[in-house]
Amino acid sequence: MSTFANVKQRIANMKQLQGIFCKDCKIFTDNVEDDAIKLIQSMLDHRAFEGSHVRIMPDVHMGKGITIITVR
Repeated sequence: MSTFANVKQRIANMKQLQGIFCKDCKIFTDNVEDDAIKLIQSMLDHRAFEGSHVRIMPDVHMGKGITIITVR
């Protein structure tokens, strides 16, 4: 599969979230653990992320109290 086809597939599977302060979060997969979603949502609801553009990579998973592969 070409790189362009890979990108198109990831975009098709992408989830988008919004929080109280961060309105722009893209998760480049639709296969995310519920605990990881809850933690990402709490991050988006925190004032520290106001106006941020958050991108979560496809291999996101829960660590010990944080999501792994979170990019801000």
